[in-house]
Amino acid sequence: MNYAAQGMYFAMLLEQWESGSVPSSPAEVASLLGGTKTEWTRAWPKLSACFVARKRDGRLVNAKLERVRRDRLKFSKRQAESGLRGAQERWKKHGKPIGSPSNRHQSPMAKNGSSASASASASASASHGTPPSNGAPALRERFDAFWAAYPKKTGKGAAWRAWEKLRPNPDLATHMHAALAWQRHQDNWLREGGRFIPNPSTWLNQKRWEDEPTDTPRMSARTMSLGRAAEEFLNG
Repeated sequence: MNYAAQGMYFAMLLEQWESGSVPSSPAEVASLLGGTKTEWTRAWPKLSACFVARKRDGRLVNAKLERVRRDRLKFSKRQAESGLRGAQERWKKHGKPIGSPSNRHQSPMAKNGSSASASASASASASHGTPPSNGAPALRERFDAFWAAYPKKTGKGAAWRAWEKLRPNPDLATHMHAALAWQRHQDNWLREGGRFIPNPSTWLNQKRWEDEPTDTPRMSARTMSLGRAAEEFLNG
């Protein structure tokens, strides 16, 4: 293949990685992926030789990439199921609030104390990310959501201890997830298989959710997906 045909080939692989197959004619592929019908028709003999037609609909798939794709989907499914089982086991242990006082143990001061003082205490707690109702089950649930979203699964025990120390309320937890949404796509987190992603406990202890995005240009999601698909294909 010449250089242009190689680009068309990887564009077809990316489309299969994302949607499971590619159209079976040069005209349809040109309409979907760009370029002209003439360009695709000229390269089609070599391109189509790298794919086979599915029996059920005639659309094209690259057999090797499809094996890699299915393995990745199975792996992702196993990871999700494992995470769900782990969360269910944790809920068995942390399913009840700890230390919830009953009304009969409240002192007159607790019943009739200053509402202004209670309000000030709640305000101070909230400003530090710790509302008075931040019970163990809710805290653990927010940690589980953070752990599922964080791209580096290292040092879970240390991360939980940092989380317990911070005791983030729902607003702070939402702010953390918003920060992770852009941080996980920044260049230094994507290099060398995530080598430069900080450990979760480090991220929490250093309050890295307060970082700001850099002005460094980033690759588009489609370009990064193409790179991952090519790497999986070539190394599969």
